[in-house]
Amino acid sequence: MEPTLADYIQNFLLDTIPDELDAKDEIIYNLLETQANDANSSTFREMTTLRMSNYNPVSGKLGYDGTVPDTNRPIEVKPKNTDPNSNSKNIKKLDGGGNFSDFTHKRLQKYKDDDVLMLVSGYYDGKLKFIVEFDYRSANFYKQLSERVTKALPEGDKKGKYCRSAGFSWKHWKDANNLRLIYRSEKIDSTMMTRDFLKFLESL
Repeated sequence: MEPTLADYIQNFLLDTIPDELDAKDEIIYNLLETQANDANSSTFREMTTLRMSNYNPVSGKLGYDGTVPDTNRPIEVKPKNTDPNSNSKNIKKLDGGGNFSDFTHKRLQKYKDDDVLMLVSGYYDGKLKFIVEFDYRSANFYKQLSERVTKALPEGDKKGKYCRSAGFSWKHWKDANNLRLIYRSEKIDSTMMTRDFLKFLESL
């Protein structure tokens, strides 16, 4: 039986690409690697994170990234990729972090009111290394985002003004409500993620 595109994607993400490939297979995997390491778009990583978590994607650039089947609970995906082959002199290791851009006080509260489910994932060289989920409403996580938004917008929301970097790391969600490990690769080490985060991830 001929493999489907979904099979190719899963083999690439889980780093289980067969040893023997024909010319067609090599082209497909090379294209997937290019897409997976595209620094200018996280769409591929968002879609594959949702697929691996068995959640439904939502099409379009605006709004949430996915929904939980049956309940339609909104999902926000924060995937991060580290490309060891990048020309950058400062290649950062995975630390369970992510970032909300274009945030406002109103949007911060809307996510809380909508009871958003967070999916945080990490990729190394385009290969999936972990996925965790937790409640956006979790106290320390929400506090971190709120502090970042308040720092950027101390006088409240103003037209045309945004918090461009409401960032977080694993330390802000390590004690989150309903924290659940969805996926953890067997091929993880301290070359691709910080030692503290690696130790925490292996404890889940």
